[in-house]
Amino acid sequence: VKKALSSGWLAAIVAHTALVDPVMTSDALDFFNEREREVYRSYRRISATYFAEAAAHHGTPYWTARADAAAMAGVAPTADLSDPDLFRPDVPETHVRAAFEEITAREHLAATPGASMRSFERAGIEGYRIVRQTHLGSRSCPSGIRHVRGVDLVRLVEVAPRFPVVPDGWTAYNSAAPPVSLPDYLTALATAFAVGLLEHGSG
Repeated sequence: VKKALSSGWLAAIVAHTALVDPVMTSDALDFFNEREREVYRSYRRISATYFAEAAAHHGTPYWTARADAAAMAGVAPTADLSDPDLFRPDVPETHVRAAFEEITAREHLAATPGASMRSFERAGIEGYRIVRQTHLGSRSCPSGIRHVRGVDLVRLVEVAPRFPVVPDGWTAYNSAAPPVSLPDYLTALATAFAVGLLEHGSG
């Protein structure tokens, strides 16, 4: 149901974009198709995990057939069984958690821009339209990313290096962008470190 609602919502944005900004029609359709493929792949991995666990627990032909089919299709199970998020990079949850633990273990953040970080233009959602906007990429996230949990990573990467105390960075971010909760800010900050948009400097 969530996937159907998300697809319908995004399809409405694509249709609206085509009506009000015909030049962006091709970009909007490509954006929709890419997101649909991402969600499909994510749910296949989650399904493969459920099938494997059910087959191991129950051992009935119903579950073993599905687990075997997933394995034959080359679908690797995932350790992250949360719902796929359309707007997060395909980064293992363990990497984000490790980055979060590294952040919390430090007395001061001392964040610096990642050595492989780069910015480029690509399609993204702004309001009810698909527009060209700046995305950030890195060696481990070559396709780029702009938002995590509603946090604008372009602004976060600008703010975080200036504030060694994380709550101060969160406050500064909220004064320059639509406010977000501290847990969402921390998740986005950990993701930025996990994908190499930010690195830990000395300090």
